[in-house]
Amino acid sequence: MDKNTIIFIEQETLTKEEQEQISNEEESEDGSEDGRI
Repeated sequence: MDKNTIIFIEQETLTKEEQEQISNEEESEDGSEDGRI
């Protein structure tokens, strides 16, 4: 199994709320906390 497949499975097991929280945490590092990409 390659890394992309592992990442995909991990994302599938998360709820939408968890994905949004992770996304916001990643974006807050570059100063944007509004949830936009």
